[in-house]
Amino acid sequence: MGQPSAYWSRGVRLDRGLSLAVIWLDEHVVEIQVRAANGRFAGVADCYAGHEFFARAAESLRGFPTSARDHREIDVGTFDPGYAGGGARIVLRCIDSAGHAVADVTLQADSAAVQGHRESVSLTFPIEAAGVDELVAVLGRIDLVVGAAAVLRPAI
Repeated sequence: MGQPSAYWSRGVRLDRGLSLAVIWLDEHVVEIQVRAANGRFAGVADCYAGHEFFARAAESLRGFPTSARDHREIDVGTFDPGYAGGGARIVLRCIDSAGHAVADVTLQADSAAVQGHRESVSLTFPIEAAGVDELVAVLGRIDLVVGAAAVLRPAI
C-alpha cells in the first residue's frame, strides 16, 4: 500500500490525523485551516470563525469519552455556499462498549474558490482519549496568532 502522503500545516507534519491552524485574523474573525488525513483520504478547508472558537471547541471536547455512547461534535466555518469560506465538521464518537473511538471529519472547500463547485471529503480515523486530552489542552491555551496550531493525532 505504500507510505501515506504527508501534509504540512504551518510547520506541523500531518501524516494522519487532524490539524486546526490559524492562517489569518483581524479584530472580528479568525481564519482557520482545517486539515485531515487518514492515509487513504485527505482534505483541507479554510474556515472563518469567531475569536472564541478555540475555547468553545476545547470545552465541547473536554473529558471525551465519558461513556461508550459518548458523541461530541464541533463545527467551524460554513457549508452554505452563500457565505465566504469553507466548512468543517468534526465528530468524536465511541464505536464499541470498550470505549474505542474514532474521529469523523467532513471538510468542504469554499465554493467561490473553485468556480462554484463544492469540493468535499469525509474521512474517519481511530483516536484515543489521551490524544483528545492533548488536543483540548492546546485548544484551551492557543494564542490567536498566525501559525498557531492544534493537532489530534490518530491512535496507533
